[in-house]
Amino acid sequence: MIVNKKNIYLVDLGTGTDRSLIPLGCGLIISYAKTIDEINKNFNFEILMMENNIEEIVDQLNEPYAVGLACYVWNFLGCQQLAKLIKIRFPKTKIIFGGPSIPQDKLRIKDFLLENNSVDILVHMEGEKTFSDLLLHYKNNRDLISCDGISFRTKNDEYLTTKKRERIQDLDEIPSPYLTGIFDTLYENIKNLLSEFYGKLIEDVLFLVHFVIGEMPLLIKLQDIQFIEL
Repeated sequence: MIVNKKNIYLVDLGTGTDRSLIPLGCGLIISYAKTIDEINKNFNFEILMMENNIEEIVDQLNEPYAVGLACYVWNFLGCQQLAKLIKIRFPKTKIIFGGPSIPQDKLRIKDFLLENNSVDILVHMEGEKTFSDLLLHYKNNRDLISCDGISFRTKNDEYLTTKKRERIQDLDEIPSPYLTGIFDTLYENIKNLLSEFYGKLIEDVLFLVHFVIGEMPLLIKLQDIQFIEL
């Protein structure tokens, strides 16, 4: 039987500068999700990053079932703006916020959800297992109250925070997204952006070496670089 998979997007807006990095958090979430057969059989995953503006991200979405946004202090307002744009074009899409900038205090959670009607779910602390559990809850029409580690708006416009999810004890449970090919498509999509960033990074390293030792080496080998703790 052919299953029509639902499309899941994870979005990292980066820093808004030319110094954005590969979104490891998004990669880890997908890498863990793909270890679960039921999720693999029912969902497609794609990571999106901002190159120019958030409107371009909305244009790249194709029938999104859910969109997860990685929220940091430097992009939190942009995430809120993007959530509104997504809901305007795709009103049935589930918007999920996670990351370090998600409010943890109950009053702040309530105020945030009250002010941001476009956001459906807040994921607290580690998101790898929570995001997968959330997808399984959606697929099987289970009550979200049994999904640990989230806050959400109920049908009665109330705000509930579920039981705190236990921390991951064994990091080997989460496969490396670098080794499982999670980033392959992303590399192709943003290779120009990455080339610009890492080119400038190399320039900065060479400038530092020139400043410290007074001469510009023609070649720096990785094994020649030593790291020290300050």
